[in-house]
Amino acid sequence: MALPFKSSILFIIVGCLNRKYNPFFGDKIALFYFFGHKGIDLYDFCLHKSKKSKTMSVVITCPDFCTVAVPEVNFSACSPVVREGEISKLYIANPEEPISDWTDPAAWSARIDNDNPATSAIRELTVIGDMVAPESTVLKISARRTYQGLKSRTINFEIDDLSFENIDAARQFDCGGTFLVWFETYDGLLVGGPTGILGTINLDWIIPRERTEFQKLVGTIKWDDKIGPMAIDSPIA
Repeated sequence: MALPFKSSILFIIVGCLNRKYNPFFGDKIALFYFFGHKGIDLYDFCLHKSKKSKTMSVVITCPDFCTVAVPEVNFSACSPVVREGEISKLYIANPEEPISDWTDPAAWSARIDNDNPATSAIRELTVIGDMVAPESTVLKISARRTYQGLKSRTINFEIDDLSFENIDAARQFDCGGTFLVWFETYDGLLVGGPTGILGTINLDWIIPRERTEFQKLVGTIKWDDKIGPMAIDSPIA
């Protein structure tokens, strides 16, 4: 006995989502009958359903031979992972005091403190910034080979909260040195990896000509690395 039209459609869709197909009509033929070519697309989607995305990025090690594996990728027809821009937080630490576990909320809460003089304190900066495309150098060498060196990476950021402490921090960065840095995006991605980004920080105090504009601190974080930084969903509350 044939099912009513609407019931047939519902049965096919439910069966497809469970990777089981309607025995009354046959899988691909029935989907084509009711939906045309869109039905074939639905059939193929069910057979090749996207797997769940990773919860964090992983350590990448470049091989020391010529042939390399094509990297794994993951795309979803129904639930693509779309991430918003804007770096909103910077976390700066002493290079001799790395975080014990960058995935542990307790490790961060125990270390983040903006006025504690201890060398273990991690400073939390509220900023607006971006990470631009790195500068890369590819050199031609003998036997028609090429060598790709380290990539020079840059984070640009601005601070619009000009407390005297923040102004003095900019002056302190003029002394130079290197720091461990992690950054957090507005939509909750923490970037920097287990050991942080080891880079230099430059921060300048900018006073505009017009009274309709605000003073701000404008800075950069620069470092060289072969591989880009790792990322996770931020554990920081």
